[in-house]
Amino acid sequence: MHSIKLLLFSLALLCWQTATSHTLQTNLQAVDDALSSKKAHFVISDLQGPSEEKWMVYHESEKIKIEYRLAECHDIRNDVHYAYYLLRVTNKTTKKMNIGLVLGEGDASATTITLKDQEHYRSLILAPGEVLESDCEGKNRDLRIFAKELKKTDAQPATIKISKIREYEL
Repeated sequence: MHSIKLLLFSLALLCWQTATSHTLQTNLQAVDDALSSKKAHFVISDLQGPSEEKWMVYHESEKIKIEYRLAECHDIRNDVHYAYYLLRVTNKTTKKMNIGLVLGEGDASATTITLKDQEHYRSLILAPGEVLESDCEGKNRDLRIFAKELKKTDAQPATIKISKIREYEL
């Protein structure tokens, strides 16, 4: 436990060079909470800067909006450290919507959903005005896209790609 605290303190100190003091204090509190609680064992860091709500629009139509942000997800208990693109999907209509999408490139040889697409295909049902948002701890876990392993410090995050976006009113 002591070595984990030392590792996390070193990580927080490294982040301090680019983060504001408020963000650093928040991240240190999250680390302390994660270590002292048996339930909470994830620490989440925003890779895009100090603001926790830096969502970028990936796709927007009259009916839906798909946003993403890059976040570090640290499972302290299991010593697993990855960066993910977390997604937020919004139904902008007053009707129930079915949204289909493929997380990743998908089968570029076809415009329809193929057998190659099935593993990464997501079908979402959203109520009028509903927003689905993923996080590191498992909320809407199917709406995360792997970006990189954090233990490989020189690795650049993979480029986010969502394909075959379909929207149907129900």
